[in-house]
Amino acid sequence: MTPHDETTDDRPGDPEGDRAAEDFLINEPTDPARVEEPTRAALWPDGPRRVDGPPVGPTAELGLATLAVAGALSLLMGGVGAWAYLTFLADRPAPAEKAASVTAEPPGPAAGPLADRLDDLSGRVDGVRRDLDAKLATPMPDLGPMLERVAKLEAASSAVDSLSRKLDEIPAGVEANRASIDELRGLVAELQKARTAPKDEEATAPSDAEALRPGAEEAQADADIAPALEDFRKRHYREASEAFRALTESRPDDARVWYLAALSRGFSTSEWTGETERLARRGSEREKAGTPARPKIDAALEGLTKETGQDWIAYFRGLAR
Repeated sequence: MTPHDETTDDRPGDPEGDRAAEDFLINEPTDPARVEEPTRAALWPDGPRRVDGPPVGPTAELGLATLAVAGALSLLMGGVGAWAYLTFLADRPAPAEKAASVTAEPPGPAAGPLADRLDDLSGRVDGVRRDLDAKLATPMPDLGPMLERVAKLEAASSAVDSLSRKLDEIPAGVEANRASIDELRGLVAELQKARTAPKDEEATAPSDAEALRPGAEEAQADADIAPALEDFRKRHYREASEAFRALTESRPDDARVWYLAALSRGFSTSEWTGETERLARRGSEREKAGTPARPKIDAALEGLTKETGQDWIAYFRGLAR
């Protein structure tokens, strides 16, 4: 039983009031902030009344509607509150924590080679920095002795360059001296030819007296050479050298005198060049001129051996052929 059932109302009904109440209940606003529970005085200004039919009253209708609206509003507000909490009020990680979480994440497959290269580059930079620090920490050496050595090397290099230039000039001087020597030799040879030419002509053109006495001069020459030749064959080379030296002045046209004078001087002085060679060459010139005849020269040099100059004098005799 409801209060409506216990209330009696003998007053006639108010159709307009009933329609207003029904319209209010049907068109009840859904905004919770604007929902206002109607008062009994507002719904029934004339008080409760009895109607025919099932008991219908504002209390029963208002309880069901309010319950439905409250449930809908509860669900709606709960959803809105949950969304607002998750969106605005939930605890968010700090930026540092986000960065830490990002860096703490293991690199993907593509980041592996790049990370290795970065690590390698970082290691190299650290190595260069350590080397540079070590070099800067090392004290600078004393460059004084090194500079002195460099100065000495420069002085030595200058001296070597000067010596090299002088050595380069030597071949030119040698060539010039050689040309001068060759020229002098030519002049000496011409003078010797000019000096011996008249004598050669006189030797090749005997006088009438010699033609009448062909063996008289040869016999005298043999007699003059015989003592010196005897000393040579006895190996008295010093006495023989002096005797043949004198004969080169008294009988300069006799090749035997020059050959034996050369051999005697060579054995007495042990010098086979220079003056000794000049004497032998002069004998070659006289043999080539034909004074005396070759058989006479062969007879004077007969008995020579290798030990007594046979091969040596044979060389100069070969120049006369």
